[in-house]
Amino acid sequence: MVTQSINFEANDIRPPCPPQSCDCGYYEIFADSDKTRISYISTNIKGLTITKIQEKNLLTAIHDVTTTEEFTALRNIMHTRHGIMFLINGKGAISMEKMLGLCKRTRIKVREALNRVLQEDKSLFLTILTRDSLCPDE
Repeated sequence: MVTQSINFEANDIRPPCPPQSCDCGYYEIFADSDKTRISYISTNIKGLTITKIQEKNLLTAIHDVTTTEEFTALRNIMHTRHGIMFLINGKGAISMEKMLGLCKRTRIKVREALNRVLQEDKSLFLTILTRDSLCPDE
């Protein structure tokens, strides 16, 4: 287990969630008395960097997806920039696991937006499932 430190500017991270209303671990991350340095036992705290403006932009980008290429690109951006990973089940429902630093409210909104896109465009959903070999052609 490797402990690492990252220095963030105050504007690089979102404000804390109301106490005990979220499962993001924000207060545990900042338990250190030095508030400009984040000590953690994981390299994935990118969820802290999703501000309200970035959340709004992400939700807009999800809503605007119309092709599998756009969906794949957005999925990659969500993972590399924000550490967000999700799974799609055979019925089109999105599941996202709790992630250190990612606000529960944001996680729910992203999951709901992804679900909406896949429910509204069944051909996109089927293409993604087929392409990702979750339902391979026989």
